[in-house]
Amino acid sequence: MVNKANDKAVSGKATFTTKTLPVAIGNLFKMNNYEVEYNVHVHGAEIDIVARAKGDPFSLPVYIEATIEYVSTEKYGKDTTKFLLLNRKAPGSNLLCISAEGFTPSVAERARESGVTALSYDDLFAKFEKFSPYIDRVLSDKEIKKLIDAYEEPNFSDSKGSEPATHWLGYWRGYAPEEAKWLIILGEYGTGKTCLTRVMQYRWLQDYHNDPSKPIPVRIELRNFSRQFDAKGLLHHFLDHNGLGHVPVDFMIHLIRMGRVILLLDGYDEMAQFLNARERRACLGALAELAADGAKGIITSRPNYFTEAEELNVFEALYKSLEHNKYHISILDKAFVAEERLVDKLVENYVLNRYERKLQDLTPVQTESLVRRSLSNDVDGQKIVLSILNRVFREEDSGKKQALSGKPVIITYLLELIDELRSDASTLTIGALTEWQVYKFIVDRLMLRDLRRSALNPLERRKALQKLAVAISGRDAVIADEETFNLIIESEFQKELRRLPPDEKRVRKNELFEDLRSSATLTRADGSKEDGWNFSHNSLREFLSAELFLESLSSRLPIQITIPITFAMRAFVASLDSSNLKALWQVLAEIWPKRASGSELGSYVTLLWDAVQKSEGGAHAALRQLSKENEGAKINLAALQIKDIDFSEAFSGKNISFGFEESTISNCIFSGLDMKNSDFRNSVLDMASFVGANISECSFASCLLFECDLTDADIGGSDFIGIDGDSNIILSSPNGIFYSLSGKAAIGYLRYMGASTDYVDPIHVYRHHPKFPIIEKILEKISGQKNSQLLGLTQRGESRADPPFARSFVEHLIGKGWISLDRHELVSATPLGRSEIQRMLTKQQLPEDIVEFFDEVYR
Repeated sequence: MVNKANDKAVSGKATFTTKTLPVAIGNLFKMNNYEVEYNVHVHGAEIDIVARAKGDPFSLPVYIEATIEYVSTEKYGKDTTKFLLLNRKAPGSNLLCISAEGFTPSVAERARESGVTALSYDDLFAKFEKFSPYIDRVLSDKEIKKLIDAYEEPNFSDSKGSEPATHWLGYWRGYAPEEAKWLIILGEYGTGKTCLTRVMQYRWLQDYHNDPSKPIPVRIELRNFSRQFDAKGLLHHFLDHNGLGHVPVDFMIHLIRMGRVILLLDGYDEMAQFLNARERRACLGALAELAADGAKGIITSRPNYFTEAEELNVFEALYKSLEHNKYHISILDKAFVAEERLVDKLVENYVLNRYERKLQDLTPVQTESLVRRSLSNDVDGQKIVLSILNRVFREEDSGKKQALSGKPVIITYLLELIDELRSDASTLTIGALTEWQVYKFIVDRLMLRDLRRSALNPLERRKALQKLAVAISGRDAVIADEETFNLIIESEFQKELRRLPPDEKRVRKNELFEDLRSSATLTRADGSKEDGWNFSHNSLREFLSAELFLESLSSRLPIQITIPITFAMRAFVASLDSSNLKALWQVLAEIWPKRASGSELGSYVTLLWDAVQKSEGGAHAALRQLSKENEGAKINLAALQIKDIDFSEAFSGKNISFGFEESTISNCIFSGLDMKNSDFRNSVLDMASFVGANISECSFASCLLFECDLTDADIGGSDFIGIDGDSNIILSSPNGIFYSLSGKAAIGYLRYMGASTDYVDPIHVYRHHPKFPIIEKILEKISGQKNSQLLGLTQRGESRADPPFARSFVEHLIGKGWISLDRHELVSATPLGRSEIQRMLTKQQLPEDIVEFFDEVYR
């Protein structure tokens, strides 16, 4: 029945030809456990497709005729002879007529009466396919179609080459090598990572609809996961939010394992900023679990947030530290160790050994093409937008200026604001714009757009939107619902509402809600079960949040910052002009003493850090200004919460002493610094790096250290007395393997390296002596057998590393009466020795005789 005269037909979402329609139908049956044959001669008639259910020898075949035409009565009448013949020769057979375009109502009724099932391709697809609600929602979304129509293809540009991103991803989908099945796409804010995943989701869903043998794309926004999740939780979220609650999650996992699904996980950075290192590890383990067994997936992230392999390797500690006390590992501990090793293997295979591509801003040619295409009938509008774009720059640390004219997010906003720009004469004379200025420029004009339809004061609207930006940037809120708006309305419009009687107050609150949610900066939340709103781009939300924080600082009434300070927010602030930055830092210095009374100012230091790095005198002079200390004095940064600051870059080559008492320091770098006599008492240090730093004679008394890297750090004479019993530290061996030491093992290491600590049994101290494994192995052999050869104890196994040391230890044991040596040079334990050895091996207590050996004989 396939029509040879007309080569193409379009069926809503799918475009078919006479060749592709039978293949698509056949693939649907194949995917559902049918054997399929094409162009089969049956009882003298040629049938387009014959499908037989696998595993059921008694089932009747399905005979299928396919056409790309819309089937009218006349058309159907020409093709019924085959079905009449099949009905007579094979009564009870399943007869299907599949049209890409559909049937007239009379044909559908006529076919049904004659025992033929008439279905459009979409109807057939829906009968087999479990994902129709998801597919229909995406492919019918007007906003996504609008994005597709205006999309300018970006480029990947990195060490692997430069090519159009979507073209490369299309190739990757079909031919990804084993090492590239799990793909990381990195890009700065506003480079279009989210748009790229939405475009690929749309195009690949179209492909899947046309050809079910293609994998189905499953797109998940990781911003929705501000807390630790597992693999099933991630999939449950996708199914529940896409009308697929009927699909079992185990079935989804099976499809992923079979390569039938491509995961598009957008915004790893949006998730990671809320999680500590151990939580990120658990989430990476979940992603790695999904990516196992050859499945394909894509993660997008800003570069600053996707941690490097070295940073993730620290978690070998979770079982390395247990193995240091191997004689006390319980069955439960062993199960934990095995599970952690499995996670390590997954993370290493599918996350650490990652395959990266870097998404770039649009080139000048691409930018001009996008603007001219989007404003094809508006030559004056093209000139205005391109004129503004050509003036947007970022000043690099080197003093050079980097053009930002190709940043898709900025281009999109300017194109949307063309009417406002045309009516604003200042846009034609505007000078160079920094990132801060261009976003302020955009927001100002969005406020003017709102003013045209609303009498709400633009300043009041802006303040409410700033508060809204902060409200949905935290860990507990992803979108703004009606309750979120009402809380802001009650706060920001309190004076106005207070004067109104209850009924009028209720009406006014509803008016304000309707007005604010319709703001030009906001859009309906995409793919959410709940009714809600968010900002049209993350960078707009980040800009408004930063604007609110700086305004509060400028007014000398800083607010408590409870959301992450992102690198984009820091970049915006760093692009302010130097006079504004100088004034803001001066205000911070003036109110600095207030932090002692509960005003947390550390987040303002983080927010302004990139800016002060470029200021006159740099961060060194700026911090001294805060603490009002002269050169050489201790910089007073007590009672702060700071995060993501690289002090090693700011203070390289300087001798510096910090006063960080009672502070919380997260993801900060002090590597290589000479910080002698610094004070960290009563602080929390979370993933702070002191690699190669001089932190001798510092105070870490009563601190909590969590995954702090002390590799090659000089800690001699430092005070670690009273540190939290759950503290753990990271060390790196010369071959690059990371170890973690927790609790007593960590305290023992600190003590071994010359620091003052609480008392721990000497075994936790001397275990870090490089020769300790030799002693441990000698004692194991003596304990495990009645007689041991002296030669074997002193020259084999671990002892091969230092036979003189091994012999000295054996002689020491003989002298202390632990062992005896007969004339055949056989060594055996004495009753005293057997008791002492067992005390060490089973109770993890180091006898004084061994301490004496280390201290007096072989220190």
